[in-house]
Amino acid sequence: LYDMDAIAYFVCDQPFLSCDSILKLKNNVQEDRIVVPDVKAIVIPLYFSKKYFDLLLTLEGDKGGKSIIKNNTDYVNYVYFTDKKEFFDIDNLDDLISL
Repeated sequence: LYDMDAIAYFVCDQPFLSCDSILKLKNNVQEDRIVVPDVKAIVIPLYFSKKYFDLLLTLEGDKGGKSIIKNNTDYVNYVYFTDKKEFFDIDNLDDLISL
């Protein structure tokens, strides 16, 4: 684990997420930084540099990296995207119907 420079966090319910967007986020990874898509909310995918690995390992239950991001806002790289639909995730039937 610690031989890596960064780790990416993905979910499987974002059917419109493109490879280009994933690469755009990856290309903004820097040492000691967290990379977040800028779509007016903390959304996934996220990239965490090596600095945050120990904190990520302490997360329990249904807690995600959002708490780490909120406690380290000075170290967040927001990457702007115009197509917000790419980051839409389908959590329930209403989300699916709204598509």
